[in-house]
Amino acid sequence: EGVYIGGENVSAFEQRITTFTGSKYCIALNSGTDALLLSLIALGIKKGDKVIVPSFTFFSTVEVVMHLEAVPIFVDINTDTYTINIEDFKNKVNKTIKAVIPVHLAGSPCDMESIKKLADIYKFFVIEDASHAIGSSYRSSPVGSCQFSDMAVFSFHPVKIVTTGEGGAVTT
Repeated sequence: EGVYIGGENVSAFEQRITTFTGSKYCIALNSGTDALLLSLIALGIKKGDKVIVPSFTFFSTVEVVMHLEAVPIFVDINTDTYTINIEDFKNKVNKTIKAVIPVHLAGSPCDMESIKKLADIYKFFVIEDASHAIGSSYRSSPVGSCQFSDMAVFSFHPVKIVTTGEGGAVTT
């Protein structure tokens, strides 16, 4: 059709993602990496802010934090799921934390309820990296519904569960 940016197909895709995830909004982007970066920017993360990230993740999770000159705080992983170890997470959380990026890996969601409870107590943002978990659910809610987070990001790179050849999205 000669439409390379935006258009009806992208709008329809965004609507399908909101329907599929149960989120209210979806914004399609060029990559999952930019979805992470723009989420941090939208939430006001800046130089010196501390952002918790898992020690086992794709480099983009840490790259976007460092791009903003924020400080990544690494937490260990649960060796059964390879997602954030909640006990280590609890030990790292304090009032200086501005955000956490829990990464759902290989379709296995993080313990989002525990993460959200601490986020509510300590007043930090939660950005789910659901790049490897579209179609997964947590507590009967689709990953990316934002029931336990402020935002969720997806990647549609060829190595992901669902691919468009490239691209990403943010749900809120």
